[in-house]
Amino acid sequence: CWGASSCSVRNSSRRYARANYCTPLHTPSTRRAASSRRCAKASTARCMRLLSVIARTMAATQWHPAGIRPQRTALESLKARKDAFLGDAAGPLACWTCCLGSSAGDLDSLASALAAAHACNGTAVARFRREDLALRKDCELALGEKGAAALLYEDEITADVAKKREPKTTLVLVDHNRFDAQSLQLGDRIICVMDHHRDEGQHKDAIDREIDETCGSCSSLLAERMAAYMEPDLA
Repeated sequence: CWGASSCSVRNSSRRYARANYCTPLHTPSTRRAASSRRCAKASTARCMRLLSVIARTMAATQWHPAGIRPQRTALESLKARKDAFLGDAAGPLACWTCCLGSSAGDLDSLASALAAAHACNGTAVARFRREDLALRKDCELALGEKGAAALLYEDEITADVAKKREPKTTLVLVDHNRFDAQSLQLGDRIICVMDHHRDEGQHKDAIDREIDETCGSCSSLLAERMAAYMEPDLA
C-alpha cells in the first residue's frame, strides 16, 4: 500500500543518511568507539557533504511583482533571508530566527548553522568578521562563494540592525549549548539547542533541545534530522 511504501522510503532514507553522515546509532559504546576513531579529515569531509546536500535541496520560490516565480537553491534562499534581515524588505513586524554557530567558527559550526537555518527558515550567523573567513581555509574551500555569501557575519550586525531586529528575534544554538553571544545584541530568546559537547545544563526551557556527547559532530545530528524529511536521493 502507499503507507507501507512511504514508510519504507523514509526508513531507507534514514539508514542511508546514518551510514554516510552520522555516527552509528546501535549502542552508546559503539557510538563512542566510532567517534573516537574519526579524524579531522573525516569530520571535514562529513561537513562538506552536508553543505553539498544543502546546496542541492529543493528550490525555493519567491513572489515577484510581474507574476514570475523564479527558482532558487537553498543557499540562494539563505542569502535572500540574510539580505532581508539586514534591510527593510520584510517590514518592521517580521519575526526572525538566527542560528548561531560556536565562537570557534570551525567548519562543523558553520555547516551546522547553515543546515539549521535551512531547516527552520532562518538566518545562519558566523561568529567572526567577514574578513576572517580567509583565515579558515578549510571553511572557505567547503563553503564556496555562495555558501560564504549566505552567512551573516558578526561585523554585519551593526547597532542599528540589532536595535531594529532584537525585539522579534529568536535564537538557535548549534555546536555549543551555553549562550555567549551577548555582544551581538540580538536578545537571549533561545528556542532550540543542538550540540555534541558536554551538557552545561543551560536553556532547559528551549522548545527543542538535543545534546548528544557521543556524536562525532553537530553536523551529524543535523544531517540525521534533515534525512527524516528530505528526498531519498538527496539524503
